[in-house]
Amino acid sequence: IKMVIRMKTTVKQNFILNLLKTFITVLYPIVAFKYVSNILGVDNIGKVQFAQSIISYFALFAGLGISSYAIREGGKIRNDRYKLTKLFKELFRINLFTTILVMVALFCFIQMGILHKDITLLWICSLSIVFTTLSVEWINQICEDYLYISIRTIVFQLGTLFLIFLLVRKPSDVNIYAFLICFGNGGYFLFNLMHLPKYVDVHEKIKLNYRKHLKPIFIIFGLSVSTTIYVNLDTVILGFMKNNYEVGLYSAAIKVLTALKAFSTAITAVVLPKLALFASEKDQRESFTELIKYAFDLNMLFIIPCSIALLTLSGPVLLFLSGPKFLPATPASQLLAINLLFAITNGILCFQVLLSFNEEKYAAFATTIGAIANLVLNLLIIPHYGFVGAAFTTVLSEALVFIIFLFRVKNYLSITTLFKGLTKMFIASIIAIVPLSCLLMIMMSSHQIIVLLTCLLICPLIYLVLILKLKVPIAVNIKNDVVNFIGKIKK
Repeated sequence: IKMVIRMKTTVKQNFILNLLKTFITVLYPIVAFKYVSNILGVDNIGKVQFAQSIISYFALFAGLGISSYAIREGGKIRNDRYKLTKLFKELFRINLFTTILVMVALFCFIQMGILHKDITLLWICSLSIVFTTLSVEWINQICEDYLYISIRTIVFQLGTLFLIFLLVRKPSDVNIYAFLICFGNGGYFLFNLMHLPKYVDVHEKIKLNYRKHLKPIFIIFGLSVSTTIYVNLDTVILGFMKNNYEVGLYSAAIKVLTALKAFSTAITAVVLPKLALFASEKDQRESFTELIKYAFDLNMLFIIPCSIALLTLSGPVLLFLSGPKFLPATPASQLLAINLLFAITNGILCFQVLLSFNEEKYAAFATTIGAIANLVLNLLIIPHYGFVGAAFTTVLSEALVFIIFLFRVKNYLSITTLFKGLTKMFIASIIAIVPLSCLLMIMMSSHQIIVLLTCLLICPLIYLVLILKLKVPIAVNIKNDVVNFIGKIKK
């Protein structure tokens, strides 16, 4: 019990740091998107989004699932510097080799004319592949150095955001925007490489064994492939079957969803090394259950009201972030608000539960089924319903994967225990958001930005009061932490 309490304390500290970092990481593309959407226009935004979607598949093969595997395995040996150094050298060299192969493949695809749309943008966006490999961010996550991660990311992305304001001034600056977005998300790799000696002995000669990693890496890679397919395939099919305008509208609809998923990652990322450690020890199963329940509740406390709010206020949100030209994306945004709950829950069940217990084969099977369903549904629905159909197929695919996950997750923890308390969060969210939002929309239909800002100020306060009145355990826990912290300051 004392171990779990200490773990939760560390999780809270790391979560706060990671949340600050994530806030800037989320704010960075949203502010940039709001600024450039009016300058570049829907078509240019669609071009960038399409290029990023294409490159995401090449990035998938370059990454090969190494990051998730490294965090899981590294969490078990993080206190043994020699073993961690050995793991780092083996995985980094494998990753470097796959990155070179992928960049050569991209060059061949372009030279053969297979990829012929917006070639310059494709090459610019491909820099993100190199940045990701060289940054080896997973070693920082294994060692839970969230102070360094947070400070570095905040400083770097604020600087890049300043450059976007300075350099992107006209529609022809679309390539500059694409480069700065890639650079802001991974250009800090030099800082990471200089930071490496803190954790591993980079120059130490060690006999390496690559073969033992290949099987689990390829299994996790299969999981990553199927996940990426049903996450990004809709955008790619939209680009091929429709046009840049539809992709631009859809990119506006998924922008908030991507931001909220990033906040969720801020919570779950800090617990994965500990969950992997607990899962590897049979006598720590209860500790695993307590920690995953804590992380899940922390997620849902934030995600449920966000989903309800986005479902109710999609129009004003799009108007505020992207401008009136993107308002046709409202139905897609509302569908994706529903999908948010499935997407976040699936991420936790997959990467925090199944992968911790070495169930990557089953996770890959479930997401492959989801990817196939997504592909078939996209081909059937997108030609008739465009970007709205793409959003609808995403919801159906995520719901299917959620159901399949539940069949295996129940072997490791109680589903009833995991979802206990969510009803109160839904009730509090609906009461806090829907009546006020609908009333203001009716009264001030021509002033949607004011409606949005008013709801952002008032609804969270109502929600906070309600979850405390309903005695939602995680909310009471956080309240006690805040009270204790204030008490310590006064002393």
